[in-house]
Amino acid sequence: MIREFERYVEKGQAFVQAFAAAIGEENLRKASEVLERVFAAMRQHLPFHESVNVMECLPMAIRGLYMNGWTLNGSTERLTTTDSFIREIAKDGDHEAEAAAVDAAKAAIETMAEFGSGLDRLPKGLRNLYHALARVSQRNDSLFFNRFTFQ
Repeated sequence: MIREFERYVEKGQAFVQAFAAAIGEENLRKASEVLERVFAAMRQHLPFHESVNVMECLPMAIRGLYMNGWTLNGSTERLTTTDSFIREIAKDGDHEAEAAAVDAAKAAIETMAEFGSGLDRLPKGLRNLYHALARVSQRNDSLFFNRFTFQ
């Protein structure tokens, strides 16, 4: 039993390390905090049954991080748009914070896909969110390029 628990911990650590590398964060504690903000926004964005399906895609040790702070009484406001999802992660930051939030959310989903069976096996709502984030990322890249190229 102890060895099995150690495997859960090892896989959880590997997940956080992969996420940290994806967002370019060397401090694993900071990466865990970012991941927790992404997970909290996911819970507010996805319907309940989709959130349960997301948990099934996570390593056992990371499921606790996903559920941390989750209340089922319906008192939290739903994030119905991709932009509101991004703003929740960025915590009312500027454009750079929102761009970093997009990157962090995409990295979290990509890490889930890497540790699971690939992007196509993730819950539909999560795949849709990933594709919406990719479109926002492309839009942000275009705005950034236009701002510094044509002025």
